[in-house]
Amino acid sequence: MNEIDERYDVDERFGVMEMFDDEVRSILKRRISIHPEDRIISLIWEELASKLSENEELTISFLSTCSCTEIHFISEVFEDISLNLKSHKFIGALRELEKKFPYIDMRADIELAEEYADY
Repeated sequence: MNEIDERYDVDERFGVMEMFDDEVRSILKRRISIHPEDRIISLIWEELASKLSENEELTISFLSTCSCTEIHFISEVFEDISLNLKSHKFIGALRELEKKFPYIDMRADIELAEEYADY
């Protein structure tokens, strides 16, 4: 692979990551804007979990850039993502988030992710 091909590959991956991030943040904005008792919330949770289960690498990269508020809302679907990914890498990402945001209790999410990954 020559230098031009390598640059194109990097640009293409960056574009994919940027598009993924934009899509997830769009779903998050809708989630944040609705009341927790709204009936549509389950549809938004499903959409968010599905998007974050599409690609483990993009998801982990995205989570590492999230704010505390974003992680708070995404944590509502950590169980679903864990079930879909069944991944030790995802568990590692959750542990990093737990260190970064110690005031968000993720112990149960991490334990469930470990159960799903080992199943």
